[in-house]
Amino acid sequence: MLEANPNFHAGPAKIKRIVLRHVGEATAQRLLLEKGDADIARNLTADQIKAIAGNNELVVQTEPKTNIYYFAVNVKDSTLANLKVQQALRWLIDYQGMEKTFLEGQFNVHQAFWGSGSAGAYDETPFHLDVAKAKALLAEAGVANGFTLDIDVANTPPFPDIAQSVQSTFGQAGIKVNLVQADQRQVITKYRARKHQAVLLYWSPDYLDPHSTADYFARNPDNSDDAKTKTIAWRNSWDIPELTKETDAALLEKDSTKRMGDYVTLQRELQQSGPIMVMFQQNEQAVARSNVKGFILGPSFDTVVYWQTTK
Repeated sequence: MLEANPNFHAGPAKIKRIVLRHVGEATAQRLLLEKGDADIARNLTADQIKAIAGNNELVVQTEPKTNIYYFAVNVKDSTLANLKVQQALRWLIDYQGMEKTFLEGQFNVHQAFWGSGSAGAYDETPFHLDVAKAKALLAEAGVANGFTLDIDVANTPPFPDIAQSVQSTFGQAGIKVNLVQADQRQVITKYRARKHQAVLLYWSPDYLDPHSTADYFARNPDNSDDAKTKTIAWRNSWDIPELTKETDAALLEKDSTKRMGDYVTLQRELQQSGPIMVMFQQNEQAVARSNVKGFILGPSFDTVVYWQTTK
């Protein structure tokens, strides 16, 4: 969040100094903002955004991000390596239900690895909660009575709420979910070591070209434990030589229209099969005091712009 600063002038003026303050609790951020002790808060929940709707002193800024949130399973586990099980899990997530409730306004259902609104995006969302279909697939996989699944999840919003929804809907098909909550860096450390069974995480691209994300999701040139390239496919032990070739070819394609089409094809293939299930794309919401102008959230994690902000 951006803390109120005495170096702001009363009239429109460039900022002399910005104070960025970490406030872990969204409730505390809201209180500081409403009191005028902070000028911008970037981590309010959807419920808190609704609660301030009638406050004329506060303005909500919403911008689509390229950040996507996904669920993944480690296919070193023989049950999770079964394609029927992977397919069943896709039908056991209540994407639309979450979007319409505790994620309202801050996330859209998105089921492909490259964010909507960018060149090469694939916006089809064929999956929804269908417990009967999922149960039939689990029966075909030989696990009609379900199984136990440990999901590693960060303890910061919105991950716990998403995890609890997944826990509930998976349970409807007999899958007993244990939520293993920890600091995000602990979750990521475990994930990078391939010691997880399942994980909830997000991805924000390093640069605004689809290859930044395709390279991470659809490429795994060496699936050995001591590999030098450790993509998300590698982290989930997913050996994909053919998809890796397709991804490498897309990078080198000189025809820009065909190249974007190649990335759409990759997204379609990953959407239908594999251990990585994309669920949402983020709409970042920041709340500012009404006299603050020019703050830009930007489309990715490192494109936030403060220098044009005035007060």
